[in-house]
Amino acid sequence: MKIARKFALSLALIAILTQCSGGATNSSSTTSTTQGISRDSANSVIFFGDSVTAGFGFCGNEGGADSSNISCSTNASFANNWVLGNNSLKSCQPVIPSNDRCSNNNFKGSPWDAGPWRDEPGAPKIAFSYQIAKMQDSKSPVSIVNWAMTGSTPAQWDPLTGGVFGPQLQKITNTTAVLTLGANPILSSYLKITGFGVYTIANGVCAETALVKGAAAPLDNSELGILHCANQQWEAIEQSQHLLNIYKTLLQNGNRVLVLGYPQGCPWSFGNWQPIANPIGPASGKPCTSNSAPSSADKTKSISQFDQAVTIGTDTNNRIKQLVSESQQQADQKWFPGKNLSANIHFVLPDQMLFSDHQAWSSDSWFFKNDTWVHPNESGHRQLALTVIKGMCENYKHWCGDKPVW
Repeated sequence: MKIARKFALSLALIAILTQCSGGATNSSSTTSTTQGISRDSANSVIFFGDSVTAGFGFCGNEGGADSSNISCSTNASFANNWVLGNNSLKSCQPVIPSNDRCSNNNFKGSPWDAGPWRDEPGAPKIAFSYQIAKMQDSKSPVSIVNWAMTGSTPAQWDPLTGGVFGPQLQKITNTTAVLTLGANPILSSYLKITGFGVYTIANGVCAETALVKGAAAPLDNSELGILHCANQQWEAIEQSQHLLNIYKTLLQNGNRVLVLGYPQGCPWSFGNWQPIANPIGPASGKPCTSNSAPSSADKTKSISQFDQAVTIGTDTNNRIKQLVSESQQQADQKWFPGKNLSANIHFVLPDQMLFSDHQAWSSDSWFFKNDTWVHPNESGHRQLALTVIKGMCENYKHWCGDKPVW
């Protein structure tokens, strides 16, 4: 391959992974949020949030802006290809403004325009919201819609700070909301990929902290610890405040809320352990458990790439869980005293041990491989569906029984 072609290829690839996992971060960008209305009904569930809820990796009703290189049909996955041809990772990377491309809930860039899910030919079926819709007792189904936007962040959904999707969130009223928010853009800051070992494809600000001079960052928040950079990024973008603003708004608007944590995964692109992209495609990488080094804090202890990814993922989920707990306290003590709204928001976490046993390098993977192992595949989404069903039954007495009844 000639130098000019290499250079063009590398330019095309820059920020693919950071945007696919971390998303577009320009919260001042505009997109259509005026169409689509809440059902204002106790018998509806609105799913929203980021790429995990949107079902990134599996196409929906494509056709948003700049989608000329996307031709995949609903429920088909995009290709194991960096750039060339249709449906490549480059074609599917989130843009500014976000338009939900290559996501199972996509509806020509505006998922809120799709209306309630219907069990009919061509309907999306991969994302966990749709698997729940299919699993419901057909005698008493609840209306399910999915407004998630791949690449979105808490700042973009925050109506109190002018988030681009804030007006859409304000339309979620007197219903039940299920969401994933909080991982973006923190996790993308740990991704590092170079083309041919020369050109930068993704270079997250925290990636180089994973492995320094052959020593692995310890699993803590010390100055050299793997959590140190993540915590700095979290504070810098005011992630906690944005999430609290979202929770408060949902409660204020009469909703019951279920916050879903993230499944434990380890992209091969995590940190600077194996940064060189395989020309075969983004699905190719070495198991995170196969890469290890002595701890920089204690040379007698070995730390793996997987250990570090688990530490970052666990910390992210713990932060979100803590913020849900804080919102419960604030709801009764400060935000809405006397209304007992603390009972209207809860956190649920997927079974992390099960997901750890079904990583992308497993023969029974629960992760989609064509985006460097970042998001769940259909089997992974089924596990998320079961997590939500269980959480809804335990906390709100809905979707209980072998055939979930609302």
